[in-house]
Amino acid sequence: MSGTPTRNNILEIYNQVEILCRNSANMICWAETQWEYDRSSRDYNEERNPNYLKPFPAWGGHKAFERTFSPRKVTCFGANETNQDIINAEKFKQLIEPIRFTRIYDVEKPRINLILGIEDMDEYKDWKPVIVPMSEHE
Repeated sequence: MSGTPTRNNILEIYNQVEILCRNSANMICWAETQWEYDRSSRDYNEERNPNYLKPFPAWGGHKAFERTFSPRKVTCFGANETNQDIINAEKFKQLIEPIRFTRIYDVEKPRINLILGIEDMDEYKDWKPVIVPMSEHE
């Protein structure tokens, strides 16, 4: 993730998760319910999530993500309004936890190496990346 979402709502994270996971089985939707805003009653209606225990679909996945974790509200002028609330927060954490990155790696690396008993591998720091050609099966 690139840090705090720009407009501070959870929906901005979906595109980053989609890129990191490539719409694979790592993008499983763990939430049993999803929410839809009903303009007539001015309330959110809870309904069964058709993507429960399935990966978010490549087509329409953003909308499914939105309904699952932070449904939009339609204002009186027809504009969509997002909020900072996260519905199904525990399920969102379950989705994000395996793909979270931290920026403190360089600070913590010496301590982690000490705990794990790994000697610093400075001789590898000058290695250059090598492009490996794809095989005919890829």
